[in-house]
Amino acid sequence: MTAWALALSARAVLAPRSRVPRVIWTVGCIANLAHIAAALHIAHRWDFDHAFAEVARRTYDQVGIAWGGGIYFNYALAVLWLIDAAFWWMSAHAYAHRSRVLEAAIQFYFLFMFFNATVVFGLSPHTRVVGLIACVAATMGVLRTLSARRPMESKENHENSKVRKVEQERR
Repeated sequence: MTAWALALSARAVLAPRSRVPRVIWTVGCIANLAHIAAALHIAHRWDFDHAFAEVARRTYDQVGIAWGGGIYFNYALAVLWLIDAAFWWMSAHAYAHRSRVLEAAIQFYFLFMFFNATVVFGLSPHTRVVGLIACVAATMGVLRTLSARRPMESKENHENSKVRKVEQERR
């Protein structure tokens, strides 16, 4: 969650073409994959049935439903993050100009997962409070990022494209 929040913050503050948010995003992705591997190795001894049962037990303890399917949401997050980070490295320009609807869907899925990880399934009241504060701050960051003009949509670029059109029409 920390890398996700840092990357969102860096995106909002730094120049659109800065590599810093992309590096933070990638480090977060790698840390998430390492977290999943460590959990499967240390807590579950690579036994998926054990991991599924543990998720079902914790879900029952927190919300009263013995359902282990939440583990698939964690795997989906890992795959989504990996694809998103790879796409950003392969084409930063296309990444910066992708659909705002797609960007919103991705970021709100992350937010949903981190809210559940920290607030719903947090191990202590302290974790839950800090998680709630972080999720509120992240929501504000996502909304700010989504409402900001895209690099190519800036007023200056818009004006430059108008000038180019006029010059082309004159020729």
